[in-house]
Amino acid sequence: MAEPRKAIFRTDASVMIGGGHVRRCLVLADALAEAGWAISFVCSAEAANIVPGLGSRGFAVMEPGALEKAPVRCDLVVVDDYRLDATFERGARGWAKRILVVDDLANRPHDCDVLLDQSPGRARGAYAGLVPENCTLLLGPSYALLDRRFRAARGQRRATGKVERIFVNFGTTDTANATSLALDAIAAADECIPTVASRPEARLMMHDVERALARLPAHQRTAIRLVGIEECSYEEAARLMDMTVAAVRCHLSRGRNRLREMVEGRTALPFRTRPLARGNA
Repeated sequence: MAEPRKAIFRTDASVMIGGGHVRRCLVLADALAEAGWAISFVCSAEAANIVPGLGSRGFAVMEPGALEKAPVRCDLVVVDDYRLDATFERGARGWAKRILVVDDLANRPHDCDVLLDQSPGRARGAYAGLVPENCTLLLGPSYALLDRRFRAARGQRRATGKVERIFVNFGTTDTANATSLALDAIAAADECIPTVASRPEARLMMHDVERALARLPAHQRTAIRLVGIEECSYEEAARLMDMTVAAVRCHLSRGRNRLREMVEGRTALPFRTRPLARGNA
């Protein structure tokens, strides 16, 4: 039996970087894995904490230093990291057959075979002189690396002529806590109640969520990460945790009760929390 084709994703996630690079790479990685490819991610150890879905898929994960010391030959390397440019990509030519760069800044040179920039309105001229002449450019939102759940939800939309739901998303980490400001503004308008704010994990800044989650039992922590943060279905979380849906619901409920105690001050916290906007207690 022939060996599967190999793809290596060189990306990263952290409190400061956020999780968007890893998340969009996971969309492509899932598609390749379904087609029979062997997938590896090269990123820092912190990435799996920022994006729990990275560790739940069974993909190989290694730190950047390991790849530098012992490059792994592969059919494709996907580079999605603002800190990397043509210098890294030229070095990868010795062990990667093809190079795909995912970018949205158009501010540095690349040595790649394919460049994907899903920014709306991105023109080819933005990369003039930044990529090889024979580089294939995939530009615009038609190439957006969106989670399949967004694609599935698109068919469920219904036009009513009025705003019924508001989706607020400032990224995976939101170090400035802009999400709370947005929820406060929505609540102050007396037009609607942001239901997500009723979740205790939504009342903590993301870098504090990790500290709080670390204090929970393992099953409760995993259930909150998968259902409350990754927004997996109960069925998907049960499959990943190798337990029944009822057990997942139990661990999630207990974990949220514990977080709620932390948020409301009944359990000492090593950090400050932002109070909910009025009407969302």
